[in-house]
Amino acid sequence: MENYFEKLTALQHEVGYVKGTINNVALLGLFGEAGEVLNECKVKEDGVLKPLPLEGAIEKAEQVDRLKKAIRDKEAKPHEIVIENEELFDKEMADVLYYLNALSINRGKTLNDYAKISYDKVMHYKQQKDIKHANVSHGTKSE
Repeated sequence: MENYFEKLTALQHEVGYVKGTINNVALLGLFGEAGEVLNECKVKEDGVLKPLPLEGAIEKAEQVDRLKKAIRDKEAKPHEIVIENEELFDKEMADVLYYLNALSINRGKTLNDYAKISYDKVMHYKQQKDIKHANVSHGTKSE
C-alpha cells in the first residue's frame, strides 16, 4: 500500500509548511474544515433531516474560514500565533487525530485513504495555481 501521508507531507513541505511557528492558514483551516464537516452532517428526527443543533457553530466556522482565506491571499495580516503550553497543545492535537481516526473507521476508511484524497485534491488544485500556503505566494500560474 502506498503511503500517502509521506506523499502529502512532501507536498505540504513544497507549498511551504515547514517546522517553525504555527501557520495561520493551517490553524484556521483546521477549524474551518471542521465546520464544513459538521455542515455535511444532518440529524434525522421523525424521518426528517435537520441541521445539527449547534447554535452558531457553522457560521463561526465560516467566519474563521473567511479569515483564513484573507490571510492566505494576503488581504489580511497574519496573526502571531503563540502556544502557551506546548504539552497541552500536543495532547489536543493527538485528540484531533484520535477523532479523525474514529470517523475514518465509521466511514470504512483509513487515515491513509483520507491522505490520498487530500493529496489528489491538492495536486489537482496545484496544477491550476502556484500555491504557497506558508504566506509565500498564492496566485494563478500566469501571475
